[in-house]
Amino acid sequence: MELRLDGLLQRYLKRDAKIVRDAREEIKRIKATYRPEVLLEKIEKECIKAISERKPLKGYIRSVVEGTLKELDTKEEEIYLNEAYQTTVSNILKTLELVNWNITDEQFEKLLSPMLKVKDNKLDIIADRLIKMERLEIADLCKKNAVNKFIKDNDIRVISLEEFERDTVTASKEAGDGYDEYVAFSNGVYMQIVDRGGKDEDKSEFENAVDTFANNNVICTRYVEKDMMTGEVTCFNVPLEEWMDAPDYYKFPLTFRYVQNASTVYGIVLSGSLEYDLLWVNQGYGTAIPSGWLIALPYLRNNAHVRLIVPSKMGHTTAQQYVNPYFYDIWKFEKAKS
Repeated sequence: MELRLDGLLQRYLKRDAKIVRDAREEIKRIKATYRPEVLLEKIEKECIKAISERKPLKGYIRSVVEGTLKELDTKEEEIYLNEAYQTTVSNILKTLELVNWNITDEQFEKLLSPMLKVKDNKLDIIADRLIKMERLEIADLCKKNAVNKFIKDNDIRVISLEEFERDTVTASKEAGDGYDEYVAFSNGVYMQIVDRGGKDEDKSEFENAVDTFANNNVICTRYVEKDMMTGEVTCFNVPLEEWMDAPDYYKFPLTFRYVQNASTVYGIVLSGSLEYDLLWVNQGYGTAIPSGWLIALPYLRNNAHVRLIVPSKMGHTTAQQYVNPYFYDIWKFEKAKS
Protein backbone atom coordinates (compact mmCIF):
# COMPACT_ATOMS: atom_id res chain seq x y z
CA MET A 1 0.00 0.00 0.00
CA GLU A 2 1.41 3.38 -1.01
CA LEU A 3 1.53 6.01 1.72
CA ARG A 4 0.82 9.57 0.65
CA LEU A 5 -0.36 12.86 2.10
CA ASP A 6 -3.98 13.30 1.09
CA GLY A 7 -5.40 16.71 0.19
CA LEU A 8 -7.05 17.30 3.58
CA LEU A 9 -3.85 16.62 5.50
CA GLN A 10 -1.86 18.87 3.16
CA ARG A 11 -4.30 21.73 3.75
CA TYR A 12 -4.06 21.30 7.53
CA LEU A 13 -0.25 21.27 7.41
CA LYS A 14 -0.12 24.34 5.15
CA ARG A 15 -2.53 26.19 7.45
CA ASP A 16 -0.41 25.28 10.49
CA ALA A 17 2.75 26.50 8.75
CA LYS A 18 1.01 29.76 7.81
CA ILE A 19 0.00 30.42 11.45
CA VAL A 20 3.64 29.99 12.54
CA ARG A 21 4.91 32.16 9.68
CA ASP A 22 2.38 34.94 10.35
CA ALA A 23 3.21 34.90 14.07
CA ARG A 24 6.92 35.33 13.35
CA GLU A 25 6.23 38.26 11.01
CA GLU A 26 3.95 39.90 13.56
CA ILE A 27 6.58 39.54 16.31
CA LYS A 28 9.15 41.19 14.02
CA ARG A 29 6.70 44.07 13.45
CA ILE A 30 6.05 44.38 17.19
CA LYS A 31 9.78 44.57 17.96
CA ALA A 32 10.18 47.34 15.41
CA THR A 33 7.11 49.30 16.56
CA TYR A 34 6.62 49.21 20.35
CA ARG A 35 8.59 50.56 23.28
CA PRO A 36 10.58 48.06 25.42
CA GLU A 37 8.20 48.38 28.40
CA VAL A 38 5.23 46.98 26.41
CA LEU A 39 7.19 44.72 24.08
CA LEU A 40 7.03 41.55 26.19
CA GLU A 41 3.29 41.82 26.76
CA LYS A 42 2.59 42.26 23.02
CA ILE A 43 4.82 39.32 22.04
CA GLU A 44 3.28 37.08 24.69
CA LYS A 45 -0.22 37.94 23.44
CA GLU A 46 0.77 37.06 19.87
CA CYS A 47 2.27 33.73 20.97
CA ILE A 48 -0.87 32.81 22.91
CA LYS A 49 -2.97 33.63 19.86
CA ALA A 50 -0.82 31.40 17.61
CA ILE A 51 -0.93 28.51 20.11
CA SER A 52 -4.73 28.71 20.38
CA GLU A 53 -5.07 28.68 16.57
CA ARG A 54 -2.71 25.72 16.17
CA LYS A 55 -4.31 23.57 18.87
CA PRO A 56 -7.45 22.47 16.93
CA LEU A 57 -5.33 21.97 13.79
CA LYS A 58 -3.11 19.52 15.65
CA GLY A 59 -6.23 17.56 16.60
CA TYR A 60 -7.39 17.46 12.97
CA ILE A 61 -3.94 16.38 11.75
CA ARG A 62 -3.80 13.59 14.36
CA SER A 63 -7.26 12.29 13.34
CA VAL A 64 -6.26 12.13 9.66
CA VAL A 65 -3.00 10.32 10.50
CA GLU A 66 -4.84 7.84 12.74
CA GLY A 67 -7.32 7.17 9.94
CA THR A 68 -4.42 6.30 7.65
CA LEU A 69 -2.91 3.99 10.27
CA LYS A 70 -6.24 2.20 10.76
CA GLU A 71 -6.40 1.69 7.01
CA LEU A 72 -2.96 0.09 7.19
CA ASP A 73 -4.13 -2.18 10.02
CA THR A 74 -7.04 -3.31 7.87
CA LYS A 75 -4.65 -4.15 5.06
CA GLU A 76 -2.48 -6.16 7.48
CA GLU A 77 -5.54 -8.15 8.61
CA GLU A 78 -6.35 -8.88 4.96
CA ILE A 79 -2.81 -10.20 4.51
CA TYR A 80 -3.23 -12.34 7.62
CA LEU A 81 -6.39 -13.95 6.25
CA ASN A 82 -4.85 -14.44 2.83
CA GLU A 83 -4.39 -18.08 1.82
CA ALA A 84 -0.84 -17.41 0.64
CA TYR A 85 0.08 -16.08 4.09
CA GLN A 86 -1.35 -19.14 5.81
CA THR A 87 0.73 -21.33 3.48
CA THR A 88 3.79 -19.30 4.48
CA VAL A 89 3.10 -19.90 8.18
CA SER A 90 2.64 -23.61 7.54
CA ASN A 91 6.00 -23.71 5.75
CA ILE A 92 7.68 -21.85 8.64
CA LEU A 93 6.43 -24.38 11.19
CA LYS A 94 7.43 -27.32 8.96
CA THR A 95 10.91 -25.83 8.52
CA LEU A 96 11.34 -25.53 12.29
CA GLU A 97 10.32 -29.15 12.80
CA LEU A 98 12.64 -30.38 10.03
CA VAL A 99 15.68 -28.79 11.67
CA ASN A 100 14.42 -29.75 15.15
CA TRP A 101 14.22 -26.01 15.97
CA ASN A 102 18.03 -25.98 15.98
CA ILE A 103 18.81 -22.63 14.32
CA THR A 104 20.42 -19.40 15.49
CA ASP A 105 18.46 -16.48 16.97
CA GLU A 106 19.25 -14.45 13.85
CA GLN A 107 17.85 -17.23 11.63
CA PHE A 108 14.78 -17.49 13.86
CA GLU A 109 14.05 -13.76 13.57
CA LYS A 110 14.43 -13.85 9.80
CA LEU A 111 12.23 -16.95 9.48
CA LEU A 112 9.49 -15.54 11.72
CA SER A 113 9.51 -12.04 10.18
CA PRO A 114 6.23 -12.52 8.21
CA MET A 115 4.46 -13.56 11.45
CA LEU A 116 6.04 -10.74 13.47
CA LYS A 117 4.92 -8.21 10.87
CA VAL A 118 1.22 -9.07 11.27
CA LYS A 119 1.42 -9.88 15.02
CA ASP A 120 0.27 -13.47 14.48
CA ASN A 121 -1.28 -15.11 17.58
CA LYS A 122 0.63 -18.32 16.83
CA LEU A 123 3.78 -16.54 18.02
CA ASP A 124 2.64 -17.13 21.61
CA ILE A 125 2.67 -20.90 21.03
CA ILE A 126 6.10 -20.70 19.39
CA ALA A 127 7.37 -18.64 22.34
CA ASP A 128 6.27 -21.31 24.84
CA ARG A 129 8.18 -23.95 22.89
CA LEU A 130 11.28 -21.72 22.82
CA ILE A 131 11.11 -21.15 26.59
CA LYS A 132 11.21 -24.91 27.20
CA MET A 133 14.31 -25.00 24.99
CA GLU A 134 15.77 -22.08 27.04
CA ARG A 135 15.92 -19.89 23.92
CA LEU A 136 14.82 -16.93 26.00
CA GLU A 137 15.98 -14.02 23.82
CA ILE A 138 14.05 -15.08 20.73
CA ALA A 139 11.09 -16.15 22.92
CA ASP A 140 10.98 -12.60 24.26
CA LEU A 141 10.79 -11.30 20.69
CA CYS A 142 7.77 -13.54 20.05
CA LYS A 143 6.06 -12.48 23.27
CA LYS A 144 6.27 -8.83 22.26
CA ASN A 145 3.26 -9.77 20.16
CA ALA A 146 1.17 -9.69 23.36
CA VAL A 147 2.40 -6.16 24.13
CA ASN A 148 1.59 -4.93 20.62
CA LYS A 149 -1.86 -6.52 20.80
CA PHE A 150 -2.54 -4.87 24.18
CA ILE A 151 -1.56 -1.46 22.79
CA LYS A 152 -3.79 -1.95 19.76
CA ASP A 153 -6.79 -3.39 21.66
CA ASN A 154 -6.71 -0.53 24.18
CA ASP A 155 -6.27 2.15 21.51
CA ILE A 156 -3.13 3.46 23.20
CA ARG A 157 -1.18 6.22 21.49
CA VAL A 158 2.57 5.74 21.78
CA ILE A 159 5.00 8.68 21.82
CA SER A 160 8.79 8.71 21.69
CA LEU A 161 11.01 9.53 24.66
CA GLU A 162 12.17 12.67 22.86
CA GLU A 163 8.59 13.88 22.47
CA PHE A 164 7.74 12.96 26.08
CA GLU A 165 10.70 14.82 27.58
CA ARG A 166 9.55 18.12 26.09
CA ASP A 167 7.02 18.40 28.92
CA THR A 168 7.08 14.89 30.61
CA VAL A 169 3.29 14.70 30.29
CA THR A 170 1.24 11.79 28.95
CA ALA A 171 -2.42 12.19 28.05
CA SER A 172 -4.99 10.13 29.93
CA LYS A 173 -8.73 9.67 29.89
CA GLU A 174 -8.80 10.48 33.63
CA ALA A 175 -7.43 13.93 32.80
CA GLY A 176 -10.19 14.46 30.23
CA ASP A 177 -7.98 13.99 27.16
CA GLY A 178 -10.27 11.42 25.56
CA TYR A 179 -7.42 8.97 24.91
CA ASP A 180 -4.52 7.23 26.68
CA GLU A 181 -0.93 7.99 25.77
CA TYR A 182 2.21 6.03 26.75
CA VAL A 183 5.87 6.88 26.26
CA ALA A 184 8.04 4.09 24.82
CA PHE A 185 11.50 3.55 26.35
CA SER A 186 14.28 1.83 24.39
CA ASN A 187 14.32 -1.13 26.82
CA GLY A 188 10.73 -2.09 25.97
CA VAL A 189 9.00 -0.40 28.93
CA TYR A 190 5.93 1.78 28.22
CA MET A 191 4.76 4.36 30.77
CA GLN A 192 1.70 6.53 31.33
CA ILE A 193 1.74 9.12 34.10
CA VAL A 194 -1.85 9.41 35.31
CA ASP A 195 -0.98 11.66 38.26
CA ARG A 196 2.58 12.92 38.79
CA GLY A 197 1.97 13.26 42.55
CA GLY A 198 3.52 15.76 44.94
CA LYS A 199 0.13 16.93 46.16
CA ASP A 200 -0.72 17.54 49.77
CA GLU A 201 -3.49 15.14 50.79
CA ASP A 202 -5.44 17.92 52.54
CA LYS A 203 -4.93 20.58 49.85
CA SER A 204 -5.47 19.12 46.39
CA GLU A 205 -4.52 22.37 44.66
CA PHE A 206 -1.06 22.40 46.23
CA GLU A 207 1.75 20.67 44.36
CA ASN A 208 5.16 20.22 45.92
CA ALA A 209 7.47 20.28 42.92
CA VAL A 210 10.52 19.10 44.88
CA ASP A 211 8.89 16.10 46.59
CA THR A 212 10.74 13.65 44.37
CA PHE A 213 12.05 10.17 45.16
CA ALA A 214 15.68 9.98 46.25
CA ASN A 215 18.34 7.49 47.25
CA ASN A 216 17.51 5.44 50.35
CA ASN A 217 13.82 6.40 50.36
CA VAL A 218 11.47 3.70 51.65
CA ILE A 219 8.56 3.57 49.20
CA CYS A 220 5.15 1.94 49.69
CA THR A 221 3.41 0.72 46.55
CA ARG A 222 -0.24 -0.11 45.81
CA TYR A 223 -0.74 -1.83 42.45
CA VAL A 224 -2.62 -4.28 40.23
CA GLU A 225 -0.60 -6.67 38.03
CA LYS A 226 -1.98 -8.32 34.88
CA ASP A 227 -0.44 -11.13 32.85
CA MET A 228 -0.30 -9.75 29.31
CA MET A 229 -0.45 -13.22 27.78
CA THR A 230 -3.75 -14.17 29.46
CA GLY A 231 -5.20 -10.82 30.54
CA GLU A 232 -5.72 -12.19 34.06
CA VAL A 233 -4.99 -10.31 37.29
CA THR A 234 -2.08 -12.20 38.85
CA CYS A 235 -1.09 -10.06 41.82
CA PHE A 236 -2.48 -7.02 43.67
CA ASN A 237 -2.62 -5.27 47.03
CA VAL A 238 -5.59 -2.93 46.52
CA PRO A 239 -9.27 -3.66 47.26
CA LEU A 240 -10.77 -5.16 44.09
CA GLU A 241 -14.51 -5.79 43.93
CA GLU A 242 -14.22 -9.54 43.32
CA TRP A 243 -11.76 -9.94 46.23
CA MET A 244 -13.40 -7.80 48.90
CA ASP A 245 -13.90 -10.91 51.06
CA ALA A 246 -10.11 -11.50 51.19
CA PRO A 247 -8.79 -8.44 53.09
CA ASP A 248 -5.42 -10.07 53.79
CA TYR A 249 -4.60 -9.68 50.07
CA TYR A 250 -4.69 -5.89 50.30
CA LYS A 251 -3.92 -5.29 53.97
CA PHE A 252 -0.34 -4.12 53.42
CA PRO A 253 1.47 -2.32 50.58
CA LEU A 254 4.58 -3.64 48.86
CA THR A 255 7.38 -1.73 50.58
CA PHE A 256 10.88 -1.34 49.19
CA ARG A 257 14.06 0.64 49.69
CA TYR A 258 15.05 2.71 46.65
CA VAL A 259 18.80 2.68 46.03
CA GLN A 260 20.19 5.13 43.52
CA ASN A 261 23.87 5.85 43.00
CA ALA A 262 26.23 6.77 40.18
CA SER A 263 26.41 3.27 38.68
CA THR A 264 23.27 1.37 39.73
CA VAL A 265 19.60 1.79 40.53
CA TYR A 266 17.61 -0.94 42.26
CA GLY A 267 14.85 -1.60 44.78
CA ILE A 268 14.95 -4.09 47.65
CA VAL A 269 11.66 -5.46 49.01
CA LEU A 270 11.29 -4.92 52.75
CA SER A 271 9.01 -7.07 54.89
CA GLY A 272 8.47 -7.38 58.60
CA SER A 273 7.49 -10.60 60.28
CA LEU A 274 3.79 -9.69 60.07
CA GLU A 275 3.51 -6.75 57.67
CA TYR A 276 4.13 -7.74 54.05
CA ASP A 277 2.45 -7.96 50.63
CA LEU A 278 0.89 -11.41 50.92
CA LEU A 279 0.33 -12.17 47.23
CA TRP A 280 3.77 -10.90 46.16
CA VAL A 281 5.42 -13.26 48.65
CA ASN A 282 3.11 -16.19 47.81
CA GLN A 283 3.85 -15.77 44.09
CA GLY A 284 7.56 -16.08 44.81
CA TYR A 285 8.42 -12.84 43.04
CA GLY A 286 11.59 -12.37 45.06
CA THR A 287 13.14 -9.40 46.84
CA ALA A 288 14.14 -7.35 43.78
CA ILE A 289 11.68 -4.72 42.55
CA PRO A 290 11.10 -4.92 38.76
CA SER A 291 13.60 -2.60 37.11
CA GLY A 292 10.75 -1.50 34.83
CA TRP A 293 9.09 0.15 37.84
CA LEU A 294 12.21 2.09 38.76
CA ILE A 295 12.41 3.76 35.34
CA ALA A 296 9.28 5.72 36.25
CA LEU A 297 10.50 7.15 39.57
CA PRO A 298 12.70 10.02 38.25
CA TYR A 299 9.60 11.48 36.55
CA LEU A 300 7.33 11.18 39.60
CA ARG A 301 6.69 12.73 42.99
CA ASN A 302 5.21 11.43 46.22
CA ASN A 303 1.75 9.78 45.88
CA ALA A 304 2.06 9.38 42.10
CA HIS A 305 -0.24 7.17 39.98
CA VAL A 306 1.39 5.52 36.95
CA ARG A 307 0.71 2.69 34.51
CA LEU A 308 3.48 0.53 33.07
CA ILE A 309 3.93 -2.16 30.44
CA VAL A 310 6.98 -4.13 31.55
CA PRO A 311 8.72 -6.68 29.28
CA SER A 312 10.03 -9.86 30.86
CA LYS A 313 13.67 -8.75 30.98
CA MET A 314 12.66 -5.70 33.06
CA GLY A 315 10.31 -7.62 35.37
CA HIS A 316 10.49 -9.65 38.58
CA THR A 317 12.09 -13.10 38.82
CA THR A 318 8.98 -14.96 37.60
CA ALA A 319 8.61 -12.66 34.58
CA GLN A 320 12.22 -13.30 33.61
CA GLN A 321 12.02 -17.05 34.21
CA TYR A 322 8.93 -17.55 32.04
CA VAL A 323 9.63 -14.69 29.59
CA ASN A 324 6.33 -13.04 30.43
CA PRO A 325 5.40 -9.35 30.00
CA TYR A 326 3.15 -7.75 32.63
CA PHE A 327 0.90 -4.69 32.80
CA TYR A 328 0.85 -2.66 36.03
CA ASP A 329 -1.63 -0.10 37.22
CA ILE A 330 0.33 1.35 40.11
CA TRP A 331 -2.23 3.32 42.07
CA LYS A 332 0.35 4.86 44.35
CA PHE A 333 4.08 5.30 44.87
CA GLU A 334 4.22 6.80 48.37
CA LYS A 335 7.11 7.62 50.67
CA ALA A 336 6.82 5.65 53.92
CA LYS A 337 5.80 7.78 56.87
CA SER A 338 8.45 7.70 59.58
